[in-house]
Amino acid sequence: MLFMSEFLVGAVAFAFRNALTRTLSNEMRFAIENHYNASDRGSLASPSVASIWDNIQTNFECCGVTSYEDWYNIKAWSELWFDKGCVHSFQNWIVKHLHVVGTIGLVIASIQLIGLLCSMLLFCSVKRRSKRSPESYKSYSPSSADLHSKNVSSWED
Repeated sequence: MLFMSEFLVGAVAFAFRNALTRTLSNEMRFAIENHYNASDRGSLASPSVASIWDNIQTNFECCGVTSYEDWYNIKAWSELWFDKGCVHSFQNWIVKHLHVVGTIGLVIASIQLIGLLCSMLLFCSVKRRSKRSPESYKSYSPSSADLHSKNVSSWED
């Protein structure tokens, strides 16, 4: 069930990648317009929107969502600005690191598939064993005479 849901989420994300790009772009623009406060730097444990945006723009060498023009209506102006927008830089970063994400996904899927196969083999083995022997371990009740004879014979050896 978990394996199928993970596969389904991956397939839906792949199918709607253009819609995801638009949503990412809209959310980034919303964060700049409504939550960017240059005086609020936050802390290491909970960074502010301003510090997150500043780090993104510095590390990706980008400015705004689609271009530096996204900052025109914002009261705060970044000290360092670049021509290209961050949405495309972020997408390029994801594409460049997609092999890592894909490898991690394949490893996790392989482990889950091996676990699924092992549990199937165990189930089949238990089912086959229960069909072969009519008495299961629950129905077996050794008599006290059998136990006594085993104990005596083990002491004699």
